[in-house]
Amino acid sequence: MSEALTPPPQLLRSRQLWVASSVVGLVAVVLRLLDRRGISDMLGQFAPQLTMAQVDGAVSLAVVMAVLFRLGLIALFWWLATRMVQGAEAPRVVLTVLGGMSVGLGLIGVLGLLGGASAALAQLGFIQVTLSVVIFALDVGALVMMFHPTSRAYFTGVRRTRPGNTPA
Repeated sequence: MSEALTPPPQLLRSRQLWVASSVVGLVAVVLRLLDRRGISDMLGQFAPQLTMAQVDGAVSLAVVMAVLFRLGLIALFWWLATRMVQGAEAPRVVLTVLGGMSVGLGLIGVLGLLGGASAALAQLGFIQVTLSVVIFALDVGALVMMFHPTSRAYFTGVRRTRPGNTPA
């Protein structure tokens, strides 16, 4: 592989940031799920006909499913980011869309925090708010590194070496 086709450090950093964002998301979910009593109380309010055993079983299932879902997201983001570093365009597009959605929702959340910070802190808790801000920052960083000029030059170089493409 030539020097031009070596993934730049910015692209490697982008991959690290995507995976870090997913891992911090897992931590946020796990911390939220540690409040089994709160989840049980909420479920009991929505479905008062359920017995305590049914509520406990539903909460256990929800905890397992949420953690498995987050682990799946970590694997997906790791795979997409690794394929992106290898020069694949489709994973870069998927990461851009998912990252853009995450940053957009994160921006709405940050603006909401600024508008009613005390209410948000009371509702979510300081740790959850902090983790949300960290995820937002990691996603912004990953997107910036993914579209850094050296990263764009790398993708242009990879594109030119694909079979069927003629050099410009």
